Formats: sequence, structure tokens, C-alpha cells
Amino acid sequence: MGAVVVLFCGAALLGGGVAPPAAAAPAAPSEVFVHRECSSGDVGLGLVKTSALGSPRRAVAGVPQAGVVQVHPDNWSADAPPLVLTSTMLGIQAEPMGHFGAAVVGAQVSFPDYCADLVIGMPGADGGRGAVLVVPDFGSGFDVARAVRLPTSTLGLQPGDGLGTAIGVVQSATGALIVAGAPGRDLPSAPNAGQLVSWLVPAAWDPPSSPPATPMVPSPQEPVTYAQGAGGAPGHAERGDRFGSVIASDPVNGWWGAATLAVGIPKEDIGRKANAGAVALLTFTNGALTGHDLIWQGHGLPGKSRTGDRLGAAVTGSRQAFGIPGKDSNKRKDSGAVIVWQPDATDPGTGTWRVITQNTRGVPDRSEKGDRFGSALAVGAGMAQQETLTIAVGAPGEDIRGRRNTGAVTWLTWMDEDDPPRFAYSLLKVRGLAKGDAFGSRLVVVSDDPGMEENSRDTLLVGAPGEDRPGARNAGRFYVTEYPAYVPTAVPYADGQMTNEQFGG
Repeated sequence: MGAVVVLFCGAALLGGGVAPPAAAAPAAPSEVFVHRECSSGDVGLGLVKTSALGSPRRAVAGVPQAGVVQVHPDNWSADAPPLVLTSTMLGIQAEPMGHFGAAVVGAQVSFPDYCADLVIGMPGADGGRGAVLVVPDFGSGFDVARAVRLPTSTLGLQPGDGLGTAIGVVQSATGALIVAGAPGRDLPSAPNAGQLVSWLVPAAWDPPSSPPATPMVPSPQEPVTYAQGAGGAPGHAERGDRFGSVIASDPVNGWWGAATLAVGIPKEDIGRKANAGAVALLTFTNGALTGHDLIWQGHGLPGKSRTGDRLGAAVTGSRQAFGIPGKDSNKRKDSGAVIVWQPDATDPGTGTWRVITQNTRGVPDRSEKGDRFGSALAVGAGMAQQETLTIAVGAPGEDIRGRRNTGAVTWLTWMDEDDPPRFAYSLLKVRGLAKGDAFGSRLVVVSDDPGMEENSRDTLLVGAPGEDRPGARNAGRFYVTEYPAYVPTAVPYADGQMTNEQFGG
């Protein structure tokens, strides 16, 4: 659980080695954050790409499932082991089932210098009440000594609320809005209905081109809450919805206008169809909620909602794809599907939603019971070829050569230069994977240098949380993948992986 890529810039990492309550909901899907330059004063430090991957089930100093965040250099070389962050380094005691790193997002929060700070969720903190922390990067690397815990004293959090299970960030010229999910939050007559909590971190100065001589620690305002039917969020708070368990922020963000958070609600009931699922789209402008919509199959999306579909179990911030891993295709239970946005061939500004399964013409393989196609999603530019857009779809339940739940990833690439434009499909499998590895459970995009323009090609990290390591069953790992020339490379991990750590899930 809990893996999100972060691209940041800095000459060094500070801190001297910076280094979900039980049955927590899935962490936030992968986000993409591009920072063209990280500068300190007049000194440009260049672009340094780094992946911050949460491993919330790792034991720390004998504390079970306290959790860590592993910070990897962009070459994932065994000669450059990851930096390991723990909650203790940030001033929060390690707790059993604390799940530090259940959600990790990179965003410019501390001040607008184009350095990405880390925003980390710890949903098991304080007996399951949860916490969200910001680790700033002032141009020289992460400053763990000046990490900030976002204020929650006015919220009245209770054990099991799980604040920090998922996180999204909306950035604008006025500051950064951090939105975290507390899916276990009880509302009147609706246990575990769930809630969102937001903090606005105002820009440190104006204009942004005139930075202060001394770096400024983030200073968040008091939190604001949103529940379905309250605070402007769409829908009705219902028992067990766990609103806030899945969040994806718009990678375009809101520097020059509005930006949208996609909130997946896979446990939303549609009429009598339990856990059919829905997606809430929340639009923010300068930190304020200015628009909202609630969509599901049969209302804003094609198809029919059915019991157990779990629409919204995976969402992309760009609103280009929603996963439906519980969808039955050709009576194959839980074979899965995705809903993707298909631009109009004559007017790219318009388009239609389209349901794609493994039985869709041209898609490799076929829909089979338990594939769970659509369990994870990621959108990358250039993953397939120059100037293309690719949606990666995880199917961790895919069986390979008789090995159950080995897992696979399908690429959906929009070929807009074809006549007419179309989706092209390809299948990504890895030789040597074993039964239960669940390759494709987590997808994380590492963006290429945006200055390369048409030569840009993003990298995709694919999690296999069920993979065994020597002496550690289900320890898990990530694979580095590129398309079309694909050679799987294992991401190095810190020493001390544990049985059932499920790194990459």
C-alpha cells in the first residue's frame, strides 16, 4: 500500500540518513508532479528526479507495521540505496499499525521555489485517529528537523478515523491546498461514512519571484471538512461508504484557474446495488470549493451499476480513467473494466466516456474470473512513443501460465495522429513471476524531463506486493518499466524487508 512518485530537485538530502489502521483502505493512487528547476537564490541546481515510495506495513525497531517512506534516486541503482524516512524522524512516535507512508504526495508547499516537498499520511497515528505531515525541501534536500504536522485539534478525531489514508494536493498562485481522507470517520447515523479534511497553505510571499532570504516553514490555516451532503461535497453520507479512501489530484493543478480532485468511492451504494461505486469530482479555485459532481454508471458514465463493481477503486487525477475492478465481463466474476475518456476525432476539446474490458476488440488477453482489471491506474506522457498519452491499467489477478494471481499491466495508448484517432493496446507481463505476486497492484509514474518535449518518455514503476524475498514471504517489490523496450529491473529496497510487508501494494 501507499506508493506515490515524487519529482524534486536538490543538491543533497538532509537529515543525516533520512532514513493504515488495521485493515486500512487503499492509499491514494499515483500522482505526477513535474518541477522544472529547483533553485536556491541565483544558483540553479538542475532537475533531480526521485521516487518516494511508501511501505506502511514495515516494522520499525520492533514496532509492527509502523511504516517507512523509501526515497529512491532516479537511476534506482543498487549502488545508491534508498533513503529511509520514519515517523520518529519527523517527531511522531512509531506506533503499531501506524502505517506511516500509507499515502505519499510530492507538491510545492513550503514556498514556490519549484522544489517538491513531501506530504505523508499516517492513518494509524494516535490510535488510528491519523495524521498528515509535510517535509519541506528548501533547495538542499528534505529538512526533517523542520517537518510540520498539520493541525487537527479542532476536528475531534476519534480512533479509527484514519486521517491520511489518501492525500491530494491542489496548487495555485495563492498557495497549496492539501486534502486528506479520513474514511473511517463516523457521521450522524452513518458509521464509517468518511470525510475529507483540507488545509490551505498560503504562498509564503508575493510576488513569487521575490523569495525571502530565509526559507519559510509551511504555515497551514485551520482545517476545513467536507462530507457527502455537507460542506459542498456531492451525495449523501451513508454507512460504510468510506468517503476519502481514494483521492487523485489533477496533475495540471490550478496555477491559472480551477483544478479538480477525483475522489473514488468504491463502497458507494447505488440504489440497492451495494458497493457499486461512484466518483466525486471536486473543483477548487484558490483553495475554495467552487464546483462538484457525483457520477456513476448510468449517471454521467456509460453502462449500468451493479452490486460489487467498486467503481472508483482507482482514479486518475486527470479524469481520464476510472477503474471498476469488480465488474463482471461475459459473466466472468470480478474480471474488471475501466472507463476512459476518448477525445472526439474532430474536436479534441470534446469526447465521450468509453468502457474497456479485456474482451474489448484489440485488447490483449481476455477477461477471466478474478483478473481485477482496473485495480490500479496511471497516466503518462510518452510511455508508448513520442507525443502520445498512455493509460496503464493494472490487473493483479491475471493468471499467467497456470500461476494464479501473477498479475499483468495493459497499456492503452491514444494514437491521435492516426486517421481516425484510436486506442492502441499492448500487454506487459514479466517472466519469472510466481503465483500470488500480484504484479500490477500499484502503478507509479516517474515523469521525464519536461524540457525534452517530444523526446520525453515517462517511466512506470509497477508493484508486485506478493513477491517473496529471501526469508521474507510477501515482502514485495517494484519493477522499473519502459515501453516499448522493456527490461524489468527491480527497484532496490532498504535493508530489513519483512514478511507480509507487501511493498508495492
